Amino acid sequence: MLLKENLNNKGFDTTWCRDGKEGAAAFSRQGFDLCILDVMLPAKDGFTLSKEIRSINNEVPIIFLTARALHEDRIHGLEIGADDYVTKPFSTQELYLRINAILRRTQNRNETKEKVKKVGSYLFDHNKMTLQMGHDIKRLSSKEADLLGILISHKEELVPRSTILNKVWGNDDYFSAKS
Repeated sequence: MLLKENLNNKGFDTTWCRDGKEGAAAFSRQGFDLCILDVMLPAKDGFTLSKEIRSINNEVPIIFLTARALHEDRIHGLEIGADDYVTKPFSTQELYLRINAILRRTQNRNETKEKVKKVGSYLFDHNKMTLQMGHDIKRLSSKEADLLGILISHKEELVPRSTILNKVWGNDDYFSAKS
């Protein structure tokens, strides 16, 4: 619960599940951008749950966050498809940085699949950082393109300020994130 609260404070929308069966049900009901699993989950262990997740979605990133630090457990977790394996005790800041690094890679992969997005009468190309209407093309800064990309991906939703600051500026502190 403490990790959930910390991640929520960093702008992440999190879902906490008590055990592996509840986690499997939650994953079946809704998609997630990333899964953090404990190997020693009750009812269904994290290794089993990760295999089930991989059978449904082979691309969703998985991080094991666990007290099981044996070399064999780490190897097994990575062999079955985990993107990272973090052992307890851990640094919340380091975990946050690992999550962001993984999400940057996976979001870039997803953005590449859908390069140009239609926004009203405009065409937005995040990779080229352009907004085009007819023959008129406006160049965007990287921050403008990132911000517009977030707003487009959360169409008809309120996006918390902290989420925008974290994703565009990598920090939710307004004063240090202005550059």
